Amino acid sequence: MLTKFGFVYVFASNCLYIMREGGRIVLLVFAYINDMVVASLKGSKIISFKTHIFMWLSSISNKKLYSLHRF
Repeated sequence: MLTKFGFVYVFASNCLYIMREGGRIVLLVFAYINDMVVASLKGSKIISFKTHIFMWLSSISNKKLYSLHRF
């Protein structure tokens, strides 16, 4: 599913996906079962990703997105 948004699966980890722009990693997503942690140095990338994921989720189910409180 994340590859549809331009992410590349990292073979060294079962849960890690990265998005690159200009050869630099701009967004990391750790996905495990039904949880996700999104990390980036640019807040705008996280907001854009959350918007796209929210639209995709709302089209297939009633899922809500919550913020991570502890990691």
